[in-house]
Amino acid sequence: MSEATGEAQVERLLEQALDLPAAERESFLRRSCGSEPALLARLRRLLALAEEQGGVLERPALREEARPPGGIASAEDEPTRALPSPRRPS
Repeated sequence: MSEATGEAQVERLLEQALDLPAAERESFLRRSCGSEPALLARLRRLLALAEEQGGVLERPALREEARPPGGIASAEDEPTRALPSPRRPS
């Protein structure tokens, strides 16, 4: 299996697992990963991260190629700028 195919499979399975109730995810992963323990372990780690973040997992974070080379990975990484305070009526 090529790396691109593997990444597509991980993304697809992760999306499917996230769509399931938490109680059903482990059995889904075991059925879906079959005899691929590395795939199972990776999906478990990704699901744990998603749960730590309140169930929100940004899709671009899954793929390294989604990040611009040498660039800012997300809007959260951009420097913040202070906005001027609103003027109060006198």
